[in-house]
Amino acid sequence: MYDPKDTVELSVLWSYDIITIIFVVSYFFEDIIDIFRRKWTSFSSFWSFYSLINHSLFMLGGLLSAYGFWQLKDSNRAILSGNNPVNVGSTFVSMAASMAFFRICRWFLLQRTLGPVVVCIIKVLRDAFHIFLLFLIIFVSFAVGTFSMFKTFKLNTDSGPHDNSFQMEKEQSL
Repeated sequence: MYDPKDTVELSVLWSYDIITIIFVVSYFFEDIIDIFRRKWTSFSSFWSFYSLINHSLFMLGGLLSAYGFWQLKDSNRAILSGNNPVNVGSTFVSMAASMAFFRICRWFLLQRTLGPVVVCIIKVLRDAFHIFLLFLIIFVSFAVGTFSMFKTFKLNTDSGPHDNSFQMEKEQSL
């Protein structure tokens, strides 16, 4: 995220940061209120569910970034590891910003030539989501099977530095 007034040594909350926080929180609470008001029918539309995911990513990313910056003495996050809360939160905010720009496609539904294309893209995204869920189930099942098959073994490295033979020994459980 580019901030023209920002200095590396100082962590400051500017007025446009506060305005952005207000907008993100209000949109998130609007989605939550819509869920309570319309119950499960609010998930019938692709765009309302998409909006909820988008605003949730903004909230989660903003909270993680705020927590991470609160822990830091300065705002230089380039020297931090990738799993630091600042970098994870910034990644979520970047993903949400990309999703927010995709919402412009919603207005293309009204046009005669681009409307059917957007409908096809939405159907492809739904199918891709179902395929991803199937892949995730298969991946987790193989990961659990592989882990349970090899968890009782450990690598025997006591044979010397130049020995290339890998011998497996059964771990003794306590």
